[in-house]
Amino acid sequence: MERELRRWIQQTPGEREKLLRLFPDLELDYKNTREANRALAYFAESFLNGPELIQLALSILNFDFEGERKTVEANLKAIVEKYANLDLEIDKEVFTAMVKEYRSKVDSTYLPEFYGTIATRYGGNDKAYADSLYAASN
Repeated sequence: MERELRRWIQQTPGEREKLLRLFPDLELDYKNTREANRALAYFAESFLNGPELIQLALSILNFDFEGERKTVEANLKAIVEKYANLDLEIDKEVFTAMVKEYRSKVDSTYLPEFYGTIATRYGGNDKAYADSLYAASN
C-alpha cells in the first residue's frame, strides 16, 4: 500500500509538493511514538507492577470512599492486610533496582520529577532516596 501511495504521489504533480515530506514525517512520528510507548511500558513494569509500596499508595490514592459500606470496609481491610504482609526491606531493594533500571533504559526526557530530586537532594544516590522514602512509610 505504501508503494502504491508513493507511486501516486510521484505521478500526481499537484500533490507531490504537498506530500513530499509525508513519509519522512510519518517515519519520525512513528519513531517518537515508539520511544514514548517504550518508556511508558518500562515505567509500568518498573514502578506500577514492581514495588508493592507504590501499588499500595496507588490503591489508596484511587480508593472509592463513596462506595457501598461493605465494599469500602472489605477494600480497606485488603489494603491493611497487604501492607501488614509487606517486607519493606525487600520492597525497597526492588524499588532501588527499578529506579536504576528505568533510568538506564529510557531517554532522560521520560524520567519523572523524582529523578531530579534524587540528583539534587540525594546527590544521585538512589539508595539514599529509597531509604528516605521507605523510612516515611513505617
